[in-house]
Amino acid sequence: MRPEEEEKLSDGILFSGGSISGLDNNGTVVIQNNGSDDLVVYRPGSSSSTISFNFPTKIPSGNAFNVTVLVQPLAQTCTVNNGNGNVSGAISNVSIICSSQSFSVGGP
Repeated sequence: MRPEEEEKLSDGILFSGGSISGLDNNGTVVIQNNGSDDLVVYRPGSSSSTISFNFPTKIPSGNAFNVTVLVQPLAQTCTVNNGNGNVSGAISNVSIICSSQSFSVGGP
């Protein structure tokens, strides 16, 4: 555990975070926690396919968190796993998985 995480735990105040996978190169997704605290996550083309994130707003121990996707990336759909609950320790297992949308092209 990093020193800043230990400090937050001792204060009873934690950050909510996790990872995003499958976001296309140069893709952007906007996520939020508890209906606010918007966080824009961008994946540069040369970066890893998994991106870690932490919301900037602190959440007191015992309070609820609810991570959602506010703005989906272009031509993709992102789904949140482990996105809600009550803070009882460092939150790092929120997983957001993005996948490309497929469209059928056909005629009558």
